[in-house]
Amino acid sequence: MNEGLQPRASERPLVGCYAELDSGHSAVECENTRMADEKDDDAIARVERRDGTDTALEISAAFASAVPWVGGAVSNYIAGHANDRKFHRVAEELKKLADDMKRVESDTAKQYVKTEEFEDLLDLTMQKIALERSEQKRKMYRAFLANTAASPGEPWPEKQRFLRTLDDVEPDHVRLLKALLQEPRRDLGPMAFGSISGTIRERAPEIVPRLDQLVRDLDRMGLANVGQTGGMMTGHGAQDLRGRVTAYGQRFARYVMAE
Repeated sequence: MNEGLQPRASERPLVGCYAELDSGHSAVECENTRMADEKDDDAIARVERRDGTDTALEISAAFASAVPWVGGAVSNYIAGHANDRKFHRVAEELKKLADDMKRVESDTAKQYVKTEEFEDLLDLTMQKIALERSEQKRKMYRAFLANTAASPGEPWPEKQRFLRTLDDVEPDHVRLLKALLQEPRRDLGPMAFGSISGTIRERAPEIVPRLDQLVRDLDRMGLANVGQTGGMMTGHGAQDLRGRVTAYGQRFARYVMAE
């Protein structure tokens, strides 16, 4: 047969039940089976749509009760996604977002959530939440939305950059950032000595086994310039690590850390 020519119908391989006609199945039986399968699929789709509608109503009620000033943007999002197969994955996160938004209520936030930019940001962020398996990362995405509403001054490209960075970071990266940004102790004597690794061990002991790798990651992402962590230095130098975080790292931390 010449390449590109389609086989005659009689030469095409049989599929599904029709492939078993020679084994005793009649064409009527096969057609009945096909129609039954389609009916089952339609029933499942109706249940999913009904569940999506019920969930959408629950979410709308949660926002209407807790933060009615956010309702418009969320209603628009729900209207476009309530029938998506993955909507159930973000439903619980939307309910939690209502509590997050309550934390940042202000005149600035109330104005920003009415903008098209916030709706775009909500859509982008919820897409990422739908694919994220880590509860801690989902919490950071929600914090990003809430903190952006509270302080929306960063330009759109910067907000997009925050989201791209957030895709790359792990919860341990944020724990390290938080430890670096912590206020230093003020009770050290003039002859005290210490190290960066020793300070991190005090503030975030759970990340110490991965400290060197996490430090390299923050440097690669432009969030910090920590350098060697094991060298001895003055107690004050080892305690005050805020200057090791870059300007971008400080802005990023403000947006992804829940207060």
